Amino acid sequence: MKILLVNVPIWRDTGFVSAYNPGMGLLYIGAVLREKGHDVRIIDAEAYRWWYEEILLECKSGGYNHVGLGCLSNGLDSAMRLAEMLKREIPGIWISLGGVGPSADVEKAQTSCADSICVGEGESVAEKVFLEKGVHYGGPIEELASLPLPAYDLLEPAVGSKYWGGNLPTPEVNNVRET
Repeated sequence: MKILLVNVPIWRDTGFVSAYNPGMGLLYIGAVLREKGHDVRIIDAEAYRWWYEEILLECKSGGYNHVGLGCLSNGLDSAMRLAEMLKREIPGIWISLGGVGPSADVEKAQTSCADSICVGEGESVAEKVFLEKGVHYGGPIEELASLPLPAYDLLEPAVGSKYWGGNLPTPEVNNVRET
């Protein structure tokens, strides 16, 4: 599978400027899927300041057949709107919702047009959410050492974290104040 994992943008809806912390959930899911042989890319739309149009363009130009939308609770509405746009513009694309938002309000997430929803820890059901429709419950990870390391290398080199140095530069954003 060719999978795009997206940290769903909320910056236009909330006016909140993120701290550029990549979502650990997507980094672990990306690592698990890659370990299983899938072609994976992660887009931190918040850090890029991408909105739906840029994500749609990436999905079309990248030839992704599966998209995983990860969000916090305050991003569930945005994820549902983005899923609707992707489904309308790219017939046959598989959309999966995951993260804190869908896990906290699975009933609301089920009203979306997503093909599947991941509730809880997604590492144990990472492939399943891209192959089987419905709600998939990921249980606790009993042995954390069994997980591959988070796939920081799947993040774009131009987008880093103010708090995680790694090999990524800190983005220059005029409206972020250093504390």
